[in-house]
Amino acid sequence: MKIHPNCQICQFYKYCKNPFMKYTGNGKLKILIIGEAPGKDEDENNIQFIGRCGQLFRKCLKEINLDMEKDFWKTNCVRCRPINNKTPDDKVLDLCLPQLKKDIEILKPKAILCVGGIALKNIIFRTFPNLPKKGITYYHGQIFESPKQKIKIMSIFHPSYLLRRHDKILIDQFKNDILKLIKEIENENTIKFC
Repeated sequence: MKIHPNCQICQFYKYCKNPFMKYTGNGKLKILIIGEAPGKDEDENNIQFIGRCGQLFRKCLKEINLDMEKDFWKTNCVRCRPINNKTPDDKVLDLCLPQLKKDIEILKPKAILCVGGIALKNIIFRTFPNLPKKGITYYHGQIFESPKQKIKIMSIFHPSYLLRRHDKILIDQFKNDILKLIKEIENENTIKFC
């Protein structure tokens, strides 16, 4: 197998079970979920969002009559599990970005759902560099539209945050944000920047 030059620089692929994880899911709603990076369970099973956080995410979707596998495509900012499960730094995010962009070109999603602060930083702040660099608490649930591809983009809390907080109000907000994005796709009313 030919290894991409960016992967030779990062070298995470050498330390995980399922390197170069591809997007999964059927994408019935034409929404691409983008997380941070594969965790231990994801790396072992070669599928996104199946660990403890992913199970909460899937449960929340089920409660609003959605199915992660049927209704969405799923991927991560970083394709290989980071060494020692560390948070990906800017260099690693830069190295993985070309493949993420390629997948977006292939899938042509109507919307992108950024899960957590790393995805917010990697997708929304790159797409809209003039936005104030505030956190996920500020930006969750806000919908933007990419100027070129006209893709709706929203960020939501990472399920790990919901697990730590044990707050029903936050979980309800998480579900409401997802429903808001789906409704936005149907209505085509979007906050436009740039």
